[in-house]
Order: sequence, then structure tokens, then C-alpha cells
Amino acid sequence: MKLRLLLLVGSATLNVAFGTAFVLQPSLAPPGVRDYFQRTPATNAPSAATPRKAGPTAAERDAQAAASQAQLWRSLATDNLSDLVARLRAAGFPPTIVRGIVDAEIERRFSSRFKELSRSMNETPYWKPDPSYFMGNSKLFEEVNQIYRERSRMLRELLGQDAFAYGTSDPSAMQRRQFGDLTPAKIDLVQRISDDYTEMIGQVRTATQGIMLPEDREKIAFLEREKRADLAAVLSPAELADYEMRSSPATSRLRTAMTVMDASEDEFRKIYQIQQPFSDLLYPTGYTVFTAETSEKRREAQKQISDQVKAILGEPRFAEYQRATTSEFQQLYRIGQRENVPYDTLARAFDSRLTAADASQKIYNDRSLSTDDRRAALQQLAQTTRTQILSTLGPTAGPAYLETNRWLTHIEQGGSVMVQPDGNLSYRSAAPPRPAAAPKQ
Repeated sequence: MKLRLLLLVGSATLNVAFGTAFVLQPSLAPPGVRDYFQRTPATNAPSAATPRKAGPTAAERDAQAAASQAQLWRSLATDNLSDLVARLRAAGFPPTIVRGIVDAEIERRFSSRFKELSRSMNETPYWKPDPSYFMGNSKLFEEVNQIYRERSRMLRELLGQDAFAYGTSDPSAMQRRQFGDLTPAKIDLVQRISDDYTEMIGQVRTATQGIMLPEDREKIAFLEREKRADLAAVLSPAELADYEMRSSPATSRLRTAMTVMDASEDEFRKIYQIQQPFSDLLYPTGYTVFTAETSEKRREAQKQISDQVKAILGEPRFAEYQRATTSEFQQLYRIGQRENVPYDTLARAFDSRLTAADASQKIYNDRSLSTDDRRAALQQLAQTTRTQILSTLGPTAGPAYLETNRWLTHIEQGGSVMVQPDGNLSYRSAAPPRPAAAPKQ
């Protein structure tokens, strides 16, 4: 994410919280303070027996409302954030409003540090690269992350469980989603341990200046091991396993696929247990250079995972899993949601690449054909497949999908594709055209 977007996150929180609670929806305010929002007292309303008197003008009513809101905020405001939380809760404001107000106050206190960090971007000449992008400016990103960690820590210390109160969400449900059934005391310990090691790992990354050497990776691996040891000291084995499952890189990568295939919790847990032993290889932390040996190990790991997942899910469900884990189908799935294309239709269109891949391999390996004939056959295969996809997906979703993939273009140019065990594709380049025969003398 671009750094300037990070610097703007939360900047409108105060306006939203106050505007929603105090102006647009006064019903959100507690009964004890709602009278501040009454623009015209009920006792001033004219009755049928009383001659109608001229009421205040619109400008006067706006001025009265502004004065009432200012008076309310003066009765609540304080520089001591702990006292502010206590006053808002005592007044009866719901947790989401309390969180919004306190979060905005915390953001205001960090604003000067954000402005200082953004100065390097604002003062960079337009003909030079944005410093938030240039050479992976890890120091700048770590400073931003440090501020957000401090903000989050302050919010948790002030609000406790209510720090998870977002919109209409249930704070306890949000907490369970992240930490499972841990007690509040254990959640606090886990969060502190996580914050401490995140900060230390961030310092290691900053020192690398974007160039991760083997000793840097070893430092990070050591800190990860120490973090797990500290967590194991405060959690039972079952609690630790459940927390790691919820926070694992493998889980983060699986969530989209599990949504696309609409996986049950039982299916997710089984797939996670299969993938977790390979997590460090498949989802390494930090910048990693993949050698030929590493790439081969990853391919072998993916094959083992695929074989085991197929064994527990069965062939039809495994096909759904394989589709759901590929970025290409995830993109097609988003197109289908936007255009209201049924899932089964998306699956048929996507599976056409498997048919096309098999056919491209046969044509490519057919040595009875000349180079020109193979190229012509592959071009015909690509055209036929393109027509099928457009017919299946329709005039809007079809072109949108074809614009996002390159395998069909690769076949059309005389190459072949092969579906790997993880559902992704490998490519074989087109054979060069046969040179024209030299004219006879």
C-alpha cells in the first residue's frame, strides 16, 4: 500500500464519530444527553388553542444546535484519555462510538509524527521517485508501522475488549475470531508478546535496507522461534495450536480460496493441517531468493499437498479446491460476482484451460507435424477455446476474463501450457519458425 494512503488512514474518524453521534443520528446518543440535540423544545410547540408565534429561523436553529453540541462536548472532553473513556461510558455511549471518539483523539496525538514522516514525500521533486517506493524504503515503512503499533497498543490499554468494537460488530466475536477462546488476561499477554517481537523483527528488516542476507533471515528465524517459546510459556498446547492456526501465514493465504470454494470449518482445518508443515517453504517471511533447488522443493511440497488434499476431499471437491487456490480463478470469481454469473458457469469456462492445455501438449509434441503445421494447429486451438469461453461467460464477463489471462495468447503464438499439481500453469515456448529455403541457383 502506498505510504501516503497509510498516513491518511483514520483521518476522518473524528468527523464521522461526532457527525454520526451528535448531528446526523442523535438517537445514537444516550438518553441522558439527547436533550442537547433538540433543535426546538417540545414545550415551545404551538397548540391549536394558542395563536401561532413566529419560531426561530433556520439560521437560529442551526446556531442553537451548534451551541448545544459544543456544550455537550465541553462536558465530556478532557486531555486525560482514561477519564474521557470513563465519561463517555458513564454517559451511556455505545462501545462503537466510544472507540471512534477515542481512536480519533489518539490519531490526533500522533499526527505530528505522521506529518514529519510525510515531509520527505512532500518535499521530493516530481522528477524523483516517491521515497515510499524507492528501493523498498524499509526504514520509512518501519517507522510508519511503529506508529501504528503504538496507536493500537494505546487503544487496547484504554478500551480493553472494546478496542475490537467496529461498526455494528460484536467486540467479543471479533476477539474470538482473532484469538479463539482465550481469557482477556491471556489475550493481553499474547498481544504484548506479539507486539514486542514484531518490533524487533521490524528493526532487523529496517537494518537490511531492502537487501536480505542469509544472516538476516537467520536473525528473523531466531526471533520467530523465541516468540513461539514465549507464547508456549503462557498458553496451553491446545491454545497455542489454535492461536497459531488463526494467525498463520498459511491461514492468511488460504482464506480467499476457502471463501471461493465455500469450505466448511472441518475442511479448512484438514487442509490447514496438511499445509502447515510446509508453511516456511511455501510462505517464507521477508524477501527470499528462490534458487533452482528451492523451487524444486516447493514443487515437490505442492505435489504432496495436492495428493493429501485429494485423498481427504475426494475428486470432485478437490477440483473445486484446485480451482479456488489459483489466482486466475479467484479473479474470474470476482468477475462472476460482479456480473452475476453462476459458479458452475465460471467453473466450466475455467476448466476449458485444462482441455486446451492437454490439447496444446499433444500438438506441441507431435513430431509428425512440421513447425508451421504445429503453429497453425495451436492457433486454431486457441481460437476455438476463445470462442467457447466467450459463449460460456457471455459478452461482458467473457472479454473481461480473456483480458486477464495469458495462457491462451501463449498457445496462439505457438507455445504450449501444462497444468501443475497446484493448479497453476507452466509454459513451453514456441518453436522458431522454419527458415525459408534458399533459392536454387
